[in-house]
Amino acid sequence: MASLPHISVAGACATATHGSGDKNGNLASIVKGLELIRADGDIVNLKSSDPDFAGAVVHLGALGMVTKITLAIQPTFQIQQEIFEHLSLEQATKNFDAIFSSGYSVSFFTDYSKDINQVWIKRRLESADQMKPLQEFFDATAATRNMHPIAANSAVNCTDQMAVPGAWHERLPHFKLDFTPSNGEELQSEFFVDRDLAPEVLNVIQSMNDRITPLLFIAEVRSIQADNLWMSTAQGADKIAFHFTWKPEWEGVKALLPDLEKALEPFNARPHWAKLYAMESHRIQGLYPKFQDFKKLVERYDPEGKFRNEYLQTKVL
Repeated sequence: MASLPHISVAGACATATHGSGDKNGNLASIVKGLELIRADGDIVNLKSSDPDFAGAVVHLGALGMVTKITLAIQPTFQIQQEIFEHLSLEQATKNFDAIFSSGYSVSFFTDYSKDINQVWIKRRLESADQMKPLQEFFDATAATRNMHPIAANSAVNCTDQMAVPGAWHERLPHFKLDFTPSNGEELQSEFFVDRDLAPEVLNVIQSMNDRITPLLFIAEVRSIQADNLWMSTAQGADKIAFHFTWKPEWEGVKALLPDLEKALEPFNARPHWAKLYAMESHRIQGLYPKFQDFKKLVERYDPEGKFRNEYLQTKVL
């Protein structure tokens, strides 16, 4: 599940949207088949054994209209989530792997002003019974009440915490379906780096806090398991995603993004397709080994460009 449940399955798969978890791929990674209508009206059914499949799942809307998706599902299960506050940056970088492997799904929330504001740990249960709550977590302090990732906001919007067990769909998202997710009026960016580079990247971003923090509502750090989908942001290696929920101050964000991306360039950071970034398409193309194959696939499925919009033309293809 993504951080919020207010999104469609088809759109989430098309853009490689994701949640968090060392053993959890993005949402597109559980697609086992899809049906789409090409620009010429032909209906195409693809299975995982088809040569076009790995290029078509994360399709960015460029191949046609997806009308059916087959997903690999599993029996329902229970999750409990616990929150710890004020994890030091030293402990976060020193114990990064241990922290992110401490639950089925783990997230950092930070405004990069000093330490990691909150660590959200979602643990999978083997039964409906509560697992013994964690008493200690490195140098962080256990929350004593339900929290919103933005501490000043009411937690009424958020899924239940305090180690209270619940169904997976009521715990894995941070926000409840019937409530406003995150802050509501906001801008978003996100960048993906190889897992082993994440502690260094965290320090690099932290070093820019004088410019980043004033524009932020909050930032989230998540882990995603690797997949083999051509245009997936997790293609080829396990990734750590650095997400930014910006205040609706576009001029400031627009001025910051090129510098932030320049700082992340040595780490070959991939931007999230469905969020804000400044990176030019030629740079992005170099980050995806199968990009030229995807481009040929687009030309074959939609030779007249009926599904191409300004975004695809200028930022992708």
